[in-house]
Amino acid sequence: MSKKNRQLSDNLLAFLILTIGIHLFSFYLKYNGWWEQYPHLVGLTVPFTFVYAPLMYLYIYCSINNTSSLKTKELIHFLPFAALVDEGLNHDFDTFTNIIHLVFVVSVIFYVVKAVILMRNYKQTLDNNYSNFIAITKGLMKMEYAWNIELISDFILVLAFVLFGFYGIRHQNIFVDANDNMSLDIKNNKIVSPTYENSGLKADVAKQKHKELLKYMATEKPYLQPKLSLSILAEGLNISPNYLSQIINQYEQQNFNDFVNKYRINEFIIKAEENTHFSLLALALDSGFNSKSTFNTVFKKHKGQTPSQYLSSKSS
Repeated sequence: MSKKNRQLSDNLLAFLILTIGIHLFSFYLKYNGWWEQYPHLVGLTVPFTFVYAPLMYLYIYCSINNTSSLKTKELIHFLPFAALVDEGLNHDFDTFTNIIHLVFVVSVIFYVVKAVILMRNYKQTLDNNYSNFIAITKGLMKMEYAWNIELISDFILVLAFVLFGFYGIRHQNIFVDANDNMSLDIKNNKIVSPTYENSGLKADVAKQKHKELLKYMATEKPYLQPKLSLSILAEGLNISPNYLSQIINQYEQQNFNDFVNKYRINEFIIKAEENTHFSLLALALDSGFNSKSTFNTVFKKHKGQTPSQYLSSKSS
């Protein structure tokens, strides 16, 4: 269960789980009457709810950017927690806890939106740099308004604990491959859009490299490598990754991910028509896909049908 090469994101996740444990312990104190006997415990435990959402966001941010340390300005995320510690004595007990739970829900919504934007931009960058990437679209939970706001906030707390505990501890390098040295340039929820006005790549050179790219894809079939990346393909063509990305975007009107997977799908279709005795999964893996889920998602995106539906329609 332990991981090698612990990163800052691991420490943030550990601290998140620790704070959740402290906060959950506060409920034990509450229901055993300790809050009434020692009011300071209210202000020392309840404000921990303001730590969850910032830690969740920073965990994702540091995982994506492979950050080794936090900047001083990042501490501003924890100002609400610091401001409310031990404030439980200065307010009506019920009012104080209700305000805490209400602001907690608002805080979670705010940081979830920031995290979603960050991950969406990260996916766009992956699409332009990697050929085997599947976007996991998370459904939005629809909840009717309930007057028991404490129940809603506790539900969010438990859900966050389960998700981050499972994905963060069980799986290593959720967002990035630690062995990949490519910089994805995801900073402050922004992604650098591909603009080529100031590109040093001349039009005639780009046109020639595009022809070489198509020939290379047809003869060498690099797309059969499941771990093919923009850097690997650029190295094979003796061109910089930035110039290769520009050529693919301008001449193919696609990102790198879609460009490579187009070849893999065509390869799969040819193999499926020639080798009917093999399973679809075996043919997909032999065509460069690295998993069944990635293959099915990509195939339906490009063809609008599942692999079995598409093959059935062609044979009929």
